[in-house]
This record gives sequence, C-alpha cells and structure tokens, in this order.
Amino acid sequence: AALAQTVSVAATAAAALVGVEPALAVIAPPGLGGLVEIYKDIPKGYSIFRPKDWNQFDAVPGEYDIKWQDVINPIESITVVTTPVSKGKTTADLGSPEAVGQKLADSRGGKLIAAASKSVENIEIYVIELASERKHQYLALSVAKSKLYSATANCPASRWSKREKLLRGCIDSFVPKL
Repeated sequence: AALAQTVSVAATAAAALVGVEPALAVIAPPGLGGLVEIYKDIPKGYSIFRPKDWNQFDAVPGEYDIKWQDVINPIESITVVTTPVSKGKTTADLGSPEAVGQKLADSRGGKLIAAASKSVENIEIYVIELASERKHQYLALSVAKSKLYSATANCPASRWSKREKLLRGCIDSFVPKL
C-alpha cells in the first residue's frame, strides 16, 4: 500500500510539474521508458510523446508546426500540423475513418492498411495506417477547438518492423487537449 501511495504521489507531483491531470500523467507508452519524453504545445493545445534523442525542428509554415527527425536515418520522422477549420466542425465531419484513410492513401500513392476511431477524453481521433513499397505512415487525425490536428510518423517500409513500436507509441499518445 505504501508503494502504491508513493507511486500515486509521484504521479500527482509529475502531473503538477507538466500541467496535466494525474490520470493523464502516463510515464511513457509501455516498453518505451527511456526512449521518449512528453512534448506539449500549450498555445496550439496538444501533447505527444516524442523520441528523446531525435532532432527537433520548429515550424515551417505550410508544412508542419513541429518535426522530430531521427539523427541517423532522417527519413524517419514525426510531424504535427494544425490547420484552422470552421467553428463547430468535428472529426466525424471529415468522413468515416476508412473514407479518410482511403483518400489519404490515394493522394499519397499508398495502400490503406488500417483505419479506426478512438475517443480520448471525449475527443474523437482517427488512427490511420498507410503503406507503399518505399514508405510506411501512421497518423492520428482529430478536429478539436476549431483546428484539424494531424500527427504523422513516417518511416521507410524496410525499417517499419524495427521502428513500429516507437512510432506507434508516439502517435498513439497524441492528444489535442492539455
């Protein structure tokens, strides 16, 4: 009981330091302990776990708001983009996860591997996986606070099996809420 209380106190203290509710103060996705760290963009209103030792590039207007890129293999990257949308729009207004995924696959010359919807703190997020001969992409899309949020992991298809756990863990941690 004392250990559980210590963990709970530590989680609450960690939550206070990073400004989230204790329930959201997850240390890291399972198995990714020392490989990731939390990133929060308070003005844009989202959080995501990012690969710890990757290079960070700040906004390039029209391309991304933030980008993390592997030091050794720069084709491996995670980007977050926010785009304004009309007030009152929802993720469901984009279409079904499958329709959105297929449209993305067609526009990127790839194949839709999977598309699903999940709810995190009453925010609907589409999770889409695309693949081509050369590239694998894993995305989280959501409309919240009059913005379209897109968190995308890119990886060469030949390295996906080695990087899948890290990239999925980062993208699955994405929440357009602080």
